[in-house]
Amino acid sequence: MHGMWKARSAKLIVAASLSVLFVAGLIFFYRTALAHALWEGIHLESARMLAPNDPKLLYEMGSYFLNTRDDAYSIKKAETYLKKAAFIMPHFPYVHHELARIYFLRSDFATALAHITIEISEHGDAQANSYYVRGLIEGFMTDYEAAARDYELYLSREPSNWAGLNDYAWVLLKSNCPRDARAATEHGLQLFPENPWLLSSHSIALFELGEKEAALKKARDAVKAAMAITEKDWLTAYPGNDPRIAPEGVYALQDSLRENMRSIQTGSIMDVSKTDVVSRAMCGRRL
Repeated sequence: MHGMWKARSAKLIVAASLSVLFVAGLIFFYRTALAHALWEGIHLESARMLAPNDPKLLYEMGSYFLNTRDDAYSIKKAETYLKKAAFIMPHFPYVHHELARIYFLRSDFATALAHITIEISEHGDAQANSYYVRGLIEGFMTDYEAAARDYELYLSREPSNWAGLNDYAWVLLKSNCPRDARAATEHGLQLFPENPWLLSSHSIALFELGEKEAALKKARDAVKAAMAITEKDWLTAYPGNDPRIAPEGVYALQDSLRENMRSIQTGSIMDVSKTDVVSRAMCGRRL
């Protein structure tokens, strides 16, 4: 009799434990679901208190604060949430990509490169954009050959991305390969004939090839096209930047293109291919 009572008690304890676990699971599920609903619906930042260790929620919050184009933008908050997401789940897709962008914007290129290398090692085949970001970082670190390789990987998947073509051309110009830069910008201009960034890069390539008149025409076209650039266009070209500086960014772009035109006109343009000691061995590239 006593043994039967003990067996029954054990079953009751197991049942009670399972019930507690089930209820706890339901609470956890609904708290997490509610947190996501509040964040996705009204961007209520305190929703994180309902699911403080959910990497998906933390990633979404960090990405929002980095990429939003309104007054909610905060690179500091973006870094905080993304770092926490990476700590909880180091292999979460795109989290190291976004952290790399943050450190790139802060000119901390070594840290940016470390994060984007992790991202590519984990998810490179799934995210072509990560090769683009690594190309940007490598270019600013003056590793132009590595940058060119990554841009080529990116452009093999996104051949019509004007920004990728333009940044690829910049790397080629810095590598003393103006013919390759001209080919890249020509391809871009076939798709986007009034893009001021491509027009400007094309003008520099032409100037370095000795085609001054053609270079000046493209430089003038770039200045004219830049007059139609909006703050939205600027933020699209420079994602992750504070939207509050967009008006200054548009003005700075227009001013730099006017200066480029004047320099070509007077023949005093800085030969960007001579600003770094590089070898022509990497020229003759093809997308």
